[in-house]
Amino acid sequence: MSVYEKISGFADEISQDFDQQLKTVTDLGMKYICIRSAEHKGIADYTPEEVRTVLLPKLRAAGVGVSSLGTAIGKVEVDDEEGFAKQLEQLETLCETARLLDCSFIRMFSFLIPKDADADSYTDVVLDKLRQFIRIAEKHDIVLLHENEKGIYGDIASRCLDLHKAFPQMRGVFDPANYVQCGQDTWSAWEELNPYIDYLHIK
Repeated sequence: MSVYEKISGFADEISQDFDQQLKTVTDLGMKYICIRSAEHKGIADYTPEEVRTVLLPKLRAAGVGVSSLGTAIGKVEVDDEEGFAKQLEQLETLCETARLLDCSFIRMFSFLIPKDADADSYTDVVLDKLRQFIRIAEKHDIVLLHENEKGIYGDIASRCLDLHKAFPQMRGVFDPANYVQCGQDTWSAWEELNPYIDYLHIK
């Protein structure tokens, strides 16, 4: 089954109760979820042991797999070095969590750019920091999925394309609505980025 044949979703938009999340998605016939949060706790705040003892047994009992981890990795100010250092540690733990959940993908972003700043002036900084994220992911055999979002470096197709060309091992999440917010034509973005996309948002 290809990634394009896996219908998944953010189950925490149903409820913070993990049992309710799983009941609803199984009632809908879904076999996968993207875990972002459960029981009022972000997935990055779960220890691997908590994942093993709390989340994994419930997923197995429900027969639900995990398509990706929805994280805030890369959603930190581009010049926040303390925040970046913390995210490097978080990514190590998230990779362990992904392996426990038999999940190959972690969703992430390409850093918040100061308002009214020229995003292109941060290219070298963004590439250097993404390179550090990718090294961690590759060590754990995890694929990072970059999501386009307003306010980050990779908010428009041309910069997303630059990132994917620099790091072809980093795949893409295509969110049409986020491109609309940036005034980006979604079809032209799709034509540019299609070869790099592994995940499609439907809203």
